[in-house]
Amino acid sequence: MIRYNKLIICMLIFFAGIFGGQTVIAEETRPIVAFTHWPPMKVIKGDSFEGIDASILRELGKRLNLHFRFIECPWKRCLEIIRDGRADFISGLAKQTDREKYMVFIEPPYKETFSSAFYARKVLKGKPHPIRRYEDLYQSEVGMIRGGLYFDRFDKDPKITKVGVTNEIQLLKMLDVGRYDIIIGNDLNIDYLIHRHGFSGKFEKAPFKVDSFTPTYIAISKKSKFIDVIPRLGVALKNMIESKRIEEIEQTYMKKFKAN
Repeated sequence: MIRYNKLIICMLIFFAGIFGGQTVIAEETRPIVAFTHWPPMKVIKGDSFEGIDASILRELGKRLNLHFRFIECPWKRCLEIIRDGRADFISGLAKQTDREKYMVFIEPPYKETFSSAFYARKVLKGKPHPIRRYEDLYQSEVGMIRGGLYFDRFDKDPKITKVGVTNEIQLLKMLDVGRYDIIIGNDLNIDYLIHRHGFSGKFEKAPFKVDSFTPTYIAISKKSKFIDVIPRLGVALKNMIESKRIEEIEQTYMKKFKAN
């Protein structure tokens, strides 16, 4: 009886070791996504990874039977760990020659245009917004992200007085206290931050905005062991774009955050 009980215990330990080992291996072989907070595309709340990009990646994962694991990193750090192969995937990228040295951009891009919009403090009823056409920018000091690129004419125009800060929340705070007359930003990003950070009703978006053709990609590290998934990932991504699923995910997420 004692020998029988010992046999049972040994068998339990053996199978626990097998299945426990499989759990660890499964975790280690999950593709890692380098993820930085840039709402509403990428939203990090504690240990939760949300936003439009996270939703797109998770759906792609379901279609390919990939279970992504997200890790938080500042943008520059995210690029470094993709370069080193310590993370596999990253989203929200414009294609650049220097980046192509260490990552592969998945075709097609999942987003092709972004809107650069201008915001001012709420104007008096009946008074027009100060920015109704491009030339109106010459009359104002425009707050922007230091080193940021928006659209070609604005980026290269020396006649516009531009002042830079390090992040969008600073831009909104500066506009709120009257340090800036106007700010420029990606309208999805700025609209989200206005809603989330208590600025609703304080600012008004200009009727004038510019849509920029800026193809945005998901990319994979050239050192990733998942490099062979590129063809299947491209097909799945193309199907999501052609079926309007990407557009649907974006619209659903924006409606959801506006309702909260």
